Amino acid sequence: MIKDFSDILTNVVLPKTSATLTLRIIKSLEFRTQRSLVLHDVNLESTTVGELKDIARQGITSFRI
Repeated sequence: MIKDFSDILTNVVLPKTSATLTLRIIKSLEFRTQRSLVLHDVNLESTTVGELKDIARQGITSFRI
């Protein structure tokens, strides 16, 4: 039997300095609408919560219609 898959877990393949995060942005609680914001190459070791919020705000303004 040929084994095509690696034994390495996918959450440890990339370093913590190059993470991909998916944030759920709630547009309206009343109508239950949301958007997903995908952030690539986020450094989890040095990024603070405040910086992550600023990155998310910048991402929201870039896809506003």
